[in-house]
This record gives sequence, structure tokens and C-alpha cells, in this order.
Amino acid sequence: MSSKKLTLFKIINIYCILSLIMLLSDRAISQENHTWEWLNPLPQGNPLFSVYFIDKNEGWVGGENGTVLHTTDGGKNWILMDFPFSCYVNGIYFSDVNNGWFWGSNNTIIKYTSGVTDVRRNGFKNRKRRIIDT
Repeated sequence: MSSKKLTLFKIINIYCILSLIMLLSDRAISQENHTWEWLNPLPQGNPLFSVYFIDKNEGWVGGENGTVLHTTDGGKNWILMDFPFSCYVNGIYFSDVNNGWFWGSNNTIIKYTSGVTDVRRNGFKNRKRRIIDT
């Protein structure tokens, strides 16, 4: 064999060996026991449509089926809130930590005051909804 053919043969062999090693190592890794972990949105799995932060730490999100989550650490951890409605939460506004409003499907408006909720349905039928900051 000529020197060029021998060098080419060695390169091809090295390439094949390296490819085989990479293929087998990937195969071994992919056969490990992997488990799925729900990452986002925690601690539930409903789609979320609205978000409002009072400051850099305190915030609320709302979504499908009356899902409302609250955070006090800038979104690192979320607490699923127990609210007495199952509509989609399409908007959130808070004037301060203790006073907020959630509005959703079916013209539902929920006022939140220090952990207490007041539900009003059909209060703004056929009107544009807006919040006026006072």
C-alpha cells in the first residue's frame, strides 16, 4: 500500500472507531431510568393567561379553570390559591398587597381583600372593562 492510501485507511478506521464509541456511549446514556418532572407552570398544569406583580417579589398569575397562583419571592416558588370560581382568569390588577381584582370569562369579577374574595357575575355585561387607578 502506498503511504497516502495507508494514511487514508488509518483516518477512516479512527473515524469509524470514534463514531462507534460515541454511538454506544449515547445508547448507554439514553437507556438510563429517566423520569419526567413538571417544571412549568408549578404547582399545577393549567395554561396561564395573566400576570401582575405589585413589586419585584409579590405577584399573581391567573389562568384556565379559575387557576390563581401567588408568589412572594419573585416567581421562584408559586402557591396555588383556593378561589371560589372556575372561569378563565383573563386579567389581574392590585392596588397594594391586600387589595386586588381578578376578572375572567362570563363577566366574572373577583375582588380580593386581605385573603377574602367577593365574586360578582355579569356586572359589566356588554361594557368595556377597565381599571382606573385612583
